Amino acid sequence: MNHELNLSFFIKKCSFEIENTDELTPDGKKILELEIKPNGPSFEEYKQLLKENLSVFYLPGNIYELEDIFVDPDEELEIENYDIDRIYPVDKNTLCFSISGTFKILVNKAINSDEDLRSIEAELDGNFDNGVQVDFNFFDFDKFEEPNGGSISFTDHEGLGVSFLNK
Repeated sequence: MNHELNLSFFIKKCSFEIENTDELTPDGKKILELEIKPNGPSFEEYKQLLKENLSVFYLPGNIYELEDIFVDPDEELEIENYDIDRIYPVDKNTLCFSISGTFKILVNKAINSDEDLRSIEAELDGNFDNGVQVDFNFFDFDKFEEPNGGSISFTDHEGLGVSFLNK
């Protein structure tokens, strides 16, 4: 029997380094040029530009230890319900922000609490956190075959978590 699992996620200080700014789209260049002031108009503009140029996914296939728990372990679930919570000042070739959101995924076992989620992780020696992926769509793929050295996902973070969401 299939069960719908409601999860929330966060990434604290998700950062992405840009190797060559010449490979960026106009939006990508604009994001790097914005001077961000907390809660000011540039913050809202930055958030909007980021959201328009990010793809946030949950990829069960990245968690091979837990693949038996998912109805479709090869599914690429696009997460549309997310927000940019905070933007951090860094050098001019790096983007750094916190992001959080919620999503639903089908599993073949009832999971009714965060404790259930953690016990499955312990039992199968996996981690639900590893399914979160953020891709940056700031590169001109028409002009460059493998922009940014082929890396379009976040390069570092200071915290990542997936939790049970009771809905």
